[in-house]
Amino acid sequence: SIERSSNGYDFESIGQRLGEGTPNSLLNYQWTDEQPMQGANYYRIRFDESGVISYSEIKFLNFEFANQISIFPNPCSKNINLQLQFQEATDIDVELVNMLGQVVLERSVSVLNGNLIYSINAENLASGSYILNIKSNGYLYESKKITKN
Repeated sequence: SIERSSNGYDFESIGQRLGEGTPNSLLNYQWTDEQPMQGANYYRIRFDESGVISYSEIKFLNFEFANQISIFPNPCSKNINLQLQFQEATDIDVELVNMLGQVVLERSVSVLNGNLIYSINAENLASGSYILNIKSNGYLYESKKITKN
């Protein structure tokens, strides 16, 4: 199983490959992450040999896309502001998730001229921590912890 993490600790499977040959033979495998996350990406391979689990060495890759996203203020009280700068017109999916993993807000926003400031009303949100996810075309561009006062 090929696993990926944004922090080097919490990994999730992004694909699988069946092993070939025997444990004593050297084989080369290749995998391409078609949807890497913006910024830090940690990778490892999870091996399962007859129920015995082991892991490869962790490898780090940093993907900096030309698109830029700013989220402010943090902590917030009334609004969460997003400044989106994309190289071309695109649709953005905004998702706010509470610490129980429940989606409390979902919005779709069109960035038509490549630059947009978008404001999310946060007044009705309970005080606490949230994760703000920004996605476009299957890519997770930003995942940021937001605190609501």
